[in-house]
Amino acid sequence: MNISYYTAISAMNAFQSELDVTANNMANVSTPGYKVLRSSFDDLLYTQMDTRNADQKVGHGVKTNGAETVFEQGIFEKTERDLDFAILGKAYFAVESEDEDAEEPYYTRDGSFQISATDEGNYLTTRDGHYVLSRDGDRIELEYKTVEGSNGKKQSTNELDLSGLSEVIGLYTCENPDGLIPVGKNLYGTGAVSGEWVPIDDMDENEAGSRLLSGTLELSSTYVPTEMINLLQAQRAFQLNSRIVSAADQMEEMINNLR
Repeated sequence: MNISYYTAISAMNAFQSELDVTANNMANVSTPGYKVLRSSFDDLLYTQMDTRNADQKVGHGVKTNGAETVFEQGIFEKTERDLDFAILGKAYFAVESEDEDAEEPYYTRDGSFQISATDEGNYLTTRDGHYVLSRDGDRIELEYKTVEGSNGKKQSTNELDLSGLSEVIGLYTCENPDGLIPVGKNLYGTGAVSGEWVPIDDMDENEAGSRLLSGTLELSSTYVPTEMINLLQAQRAFQLNSRIVSAADQMEEMINNLR
């Protein structure tokens, strides 16, 4: 069996997966709160080639363990928009799942919120329509501003009151963010090893280590120079392994012609 052929094939598959991850990171370079993915690799089985020397073994290629999310703080951009928020620290916003039977909410670092007007009222939601949850785990309903009328009584206006949102929006943290599961739309679900979620209001200030910034967005943690380096490395490795496949195939053909 031509081991080099199959070893190089496994490498080509692995580096194709790495290119997919790099492409996804670059595609989300402008996504607020996006956390980059990094490919993880493992070598494959080693076998003994020379029965006279048990120490001489050869590997059989590489496999990918999937993509791991790198949860690191992104840089901030001041927007001065009343519905933009960012988190300094390791906490997350909680948003209601679109699945009514879901027991757990989703979590996100994307604080570019909007107002959704429904028959039940005006609510704070994500851009995809997920309801943002308060410190008590409830939907955040927005009320209209009131002014004092000529008769001295308070009257409602047609303008929503957005002041004090930073005191209402809930921030939550878990024991192991590396265990969170990306579910799309810049959201994360609770994983088997992510641990229990706790509101930072239930923690002391030193323990929480997070605070909310208003009129600010956390930018994507995609760093273009790093992704360009990863792209070139994966591309070159893919090309070299494709040459190994071609060389191994030619050698196999030569051997067959000798028979």
